[in-house]
Amino acid sequence: MDTLPTQDNSGPAGVAAGPADRLSAMLSRVGYPSVSRRLSPHDHLYFEEDPRSGVYEVISGTVIQYTLLADARRRIEAFSRPGDLLAFGFTGLHDENAEALTDAQVNFIPRSVFEAALRDLPGFRDAVFRRIEAMLREARRQSTLIGWKSAAQRTASFLIFLEERFCDPVSGIVRIPMTRRDIADYLGLTIETVSRMISRLKENGIIGLPSPAEFVVLDRSRLLLASGDREEDTRLLHRDTA
Repeated sequence: MDTLPTQDNSGPAGVAAGPADRLSAMLSRVGYPSVSRRLSPHDHLYFEEDPRSGVYEVISGTVIQYTLLADARRRIEAFSRPGDLLAFGFTGLHDENAEALTDAQVNFIPRSVFEAALRDLPGFRDAVFRRIEAMLREARRQSTLIGWKSAAQRTASFLIFLEERFCDPVSGIVRIPMTRRDIADYLGLTIETVSRMISRLKENGIIGLPSPAEFVVLDRSRLLLASGDREEDTRLLHRDTA
């Protein structure tokens, strides 16, 4: 599954517009090739047990990483956004599936190119280490979210996560790029519990819901309180459990 339809990004003309610190853009500036692929919603980038052959960098859109449990339920492990790395690892087989949640673009960096850049380009190596640090922080956050928080806290924390990544800076509206089922699979809850927690946040005047696929934060301090990420009393919304 790692063999992609190719758009050669080996030179500056082939690089999609974006941040200068994009890894594939850094490589392109010194003549290292990468391969670009556009995905539609529900397109898979790779499947569990496909051979690994390099690293993917998300350029635009949102890509989920998930595994299938024994009872066929999904466990969503990450929502990857622009700048995130997928399939980080060079040997063996993929241990998760990667699926586009929205229209997305990814750049594929072959293993040989990635290893050469790590060896020869200190700036690239530093950028990769920063990405790894961010990935580890996110993994710790997810572990705390699932292992220690109530249903109400998980939902509030997830809305903060969305606000930080998808909020329109002008309108303040946050577009939700995933379904209630996606959210439930990520938080380890049922769809009904997620819907109930979101409704309660609205009823308490903490968020507004302009449409089923959008929300706006009306009281961020109370949303933080509900998430359990502050030391104050977190009894708000704690009338239910998962």
